[in-house]
Amino acid sequence: MQDSVGFYAPLPYSPAWFLVGVILVLLVAFWLVRVLRPTRMRNTGPKARQAQLVAPPSDVPLGASLDSAELRRRYLFRIDAVAANAAAGRIPARAAHQELSLLVRSFARDATGTDATRMTLQELEAAGLTELAEAVACIYPAAFSQGTGAAVRDSVRTARKAVAEWS
Repeated sequence: MQDSVGFYAPLPYSPAWFLVGVILVLLVAFWLVRVLRPTRMRNTGPKARQAQLVAPPSDVPLGASLDSAELRRRYLFRIDAVAANAAAGRIPARAAHQELSLLVRSFARDATGTDATRMTLQELEAAGLTELAEAVACIYPAAFSQGTGAAVRDSVRTARKAVAEWS
């Protein structure tokens, strides 16, 4: 019988190693959830979807000429849509201010061909868009404040004035 002379059965692993393996797998899974979760959209309910930009980006191609009255009409309509959505509570006040700022900047882009959507106030003034810079400066505090800030109707009034009086 060779079993008794030179063959030794393998030693079994300790149950502690199995437990250590399970704990490591759980820790890695927890770490992945902890790292990846903040990068996902926090609110996915219907209210959060409505809080996304209500007024879509301009449908006027950059550099395309459009009748100035028609361009004003389109943007005034979009500004009114933001005001209505904010008044109805479909978008938060801060998002409404940010959207109004984007609309005024987009209007200037469509009216002049200068992409003002990513310019700072100083860059707007340097580009000769002083009326736009003044309007955006009025909307800025409410768009970037954590609190309630100025009323949306004040920013709507500023945005409407900037679009209506654009020269």
